[in-house]
Amino acid sequence: MTHKTSYKMGRQWLVVPLGLLLILVSAYTAEGERADLSLTIAVPIHNGQRTIQVGRQATRFNVIIENLSEHRVNLWREWCSWGYFNLRFQFTDEKGIMWIAKKKEKDWEKNFPDFVSVDPRDKLVIDVTFNPDIWKNILPPDAGRSRTVSIVAIYESEDSDDAKKRGVWSGHLVSDKREYTLVRQID
Repeated sequence: MTHKTSYKMGRQWLVVPLGLLLILVSAYTAEGERADLSLTIAVPIHNGQRTIQVGRQATRFNVIIENLSEHRVNLWREWCSWGYFNLRFQFTDEKGIMWIAKKKEKDWEKNFPDFVSVDPRDKLVIDVTFNPDIWKNILPPDAGRSRTVSIVAIYESEDSDDAKKRGVWSGHLVSDKREYTLVRQID
């Protein structure tokens, strides 16, 4: 092997590590610019099952958005139209039939863009009550008193001019799929 051949091989070996370094740096930069968030339905297991009540007098459960990043993240508040419709739920029954529950339209007495800031490693807890006056398609009419389903929470915030102007996170989050028992409350 001549000195010239050795020099060329040395340059080739240098190109590969530099290329990998560039890929890692660009991936780190992209990761640093986007907010890492997680979404969880927080219903503990009681008597071997996770139970969620459905009805006007139903008890609350929580959906938690956790900021896993090292940066503060702004999220729309639920009381205004920018955040009110962001959370929905996808149900799948034992027959594989799937449906989506989302909030019903409402009249806004007061409505303007408003957000909260979630610090790094902190959580935003959203109280949810499956009240049929607020949510549509929670349980199919033929569901009876209770029904076992798999549920996924979906949180989606649109990439809008208002979001950009205020630095509010936009994107799509999906929780893990878990099995729950929905119990219809007699109102």
